[in-house]
Amino acid sequence: DSDGGQGPQVVTPNLGHKECLVHGGPCTQDAIGVGHGLNLHSLPMRLRIVQRLRATGPMPFDEYMEWCLYDADEGFFSAGPVRSGKKGDFVTSPEISWAFGVPVGEWADDAAPSDHASLVEVGAGSGALLRQIADLWTSNRDPVYAVERSVEARRHLAGHLDGVVTVESVGEIPRGIDVVIIANEVLDNMPAALARRVDDGWVEIAVDIDGEALVLVDVPARVEVLIWCDDTFSDVPVGSVVSVQLSVSEWISDVFDHFAKVSMCLIDRSEERRVGKECRSRWSPYH
Repeated sequence: DSDGGQGPQVVTPNLGHKECLVHGGPCTQDAIGVGHGLNLHSLPMRLRIVQRLRATGPMPFDEYMEWCLYDADEGFFSAGPVRSGKKGDFVTSPEISWAFGVPVGEWADDAAPSDHASLVEVGAGSGALLRQIADLWTSNRDPVYAVERSVEARRHLAGHLDGVVTVESVGEIPRGIDVVIIANEVLDNMPAALARRVDDGWVEIAVDIDGEALVLVDVPARVEVLIWCDDTFSDVPVGSVVSVQLSVSEWISDVFDHFAKVSMCLIDRSEERRVGKECRSRWSPYH
């Protein structure tokens, strides 16, 4: 992919106690956009985040990421145009060549857990991959579903993919059916918490407000974050910052609870990167 199919990236510096969320430096007026043409104070979503922070204190980073990506009015993916494609913000492999979708489609058709299984693509975006897969899907099986949180993408899919049922979430698909699920470049766009290894365990990195600046601060880690970190990152050195994929675990559990028999193909880039004392592991152990 032109950018690995990642879409917007969360850059996590080796943080001190407080860092500006825009530039990662000191929390100055200049750092939050004043003088750079970024009128952040006028953005309704930012104002809502500020109100939330002032009312209840620091916000877990995965909650902040949920706002930024999936807010109904201003979220990067949920609002505005279809994000992927040659005229979009990034391009994924199926939008470049059929050579990606054909082997995935052949796998999907062979992996169907029953003769009446439905095909489901999660995060269908522009529909490029689903179009390639559906061409190879056995026609006598149950409906093909496209799951997409973006209003504009759902509208695009409904207008360009005949016979495909377009829904906002997996929960809108009938419960208890057999399915083959394809999710390409989806896990990396699920909100992730952040945690830092310290001498006596873990602290969680949350979003707070300092004056008018949104900042990252250390807070006591939630129990579920502690469990994840101890299970997944027990051997990382003190000072390491890790990505905690709680939403990925929850989503996979929900999928298996919702459907009867499931065959699932999750496609994402996986890496572990070390920069100084920082260690970022981007993906769930389920992947």
